[in-house]
Amino acid sequence: MGVFVFRGRASRMEYFLHWLGGIVAYIGGVVLVVWAELDPNAPPWGKTAMAILFLVVMLLVMIDDIAVTLRRLEDLGRPRSHFWLLLIPIYNIYLGMLLFFKPGLNKSAATLALTHGTSGTSRDTNEPAEYVCSRCGSEIKRGDSFCSGCGDTIAF
Repeated sequence: MGVFVFRGRASRMEYFLHWLGGIVAYIGGVVLVVWAELDPNAPPWGKTAMAILFLVVMLLVMIDDIAVTLRRLEDLGRPRSHFWLLLIPIYNIYLGMLLFFKPGLNKSAATLALTHGTSGTSRDTNEPAEYVCSRCGSEIKRGDSFCSGCGDTIAF
């Protein structure tokens, strides 16, 4: 989708590529910092500049990783607050495996954030008699732009 985008969905492939890019950036940064430290011809300010550049790049990679993780959680239909569960030992392994391997919701369920209610369908229009938000379960009326319960964007 994009860099530093916190809303929307991220596929498994996008999540994996961001993860892989972060690893490559980290390894490349470590190699450059070590090379600058070990180079006898490098000026002292060059070593400091390289270390600062490494820290700035890692901060940007971390912010983008948070963004893509939040989008991936949305793609799985999980609340964005589940991001904090990645800090819990052992459970973070389970959640990490879900982020990498579980297919996301189908496009209509994630984009529309709607599921059919339990009332069945209307005989005249062959449409569901009621809609409910798939994120929070609040009832949604046809024509609403946002879910009143969670504020998610609705499209019919």
